[in-house]
Amino acid sequence: MKIGMVGLGLIGASMSKALAQLGHTVWGTDTDEHTLQYALLTGTIAKEMQDGDVAELDMLMLAAYPKASVETLTRWRSTFAV
Repeated sequence: MKIGMVGLGLIGASMSKALAQLGHTVWGTDTDEHTLQYALLTGTIAKEMQDGDVAELDMLMLAAYPKASVETLTRWRSTFAV
């Protein structure tokens, strides 16, 4: 399963690692560039998630503060199937 993770802090990174260990492919994004780069370097995520990638996901998980989650979902709303 291809899973997108919004937020790669303590919770998002932990969930990403666990999902990857179960054999899922995890793409991620974070507002903090340092956190995002660290997640890529440590293998916590397979790739940085771009706006156009959302349509390719099987699941999108939110592990960010509510404001950041709303901003991200608003930016990507046109890619979601209803």
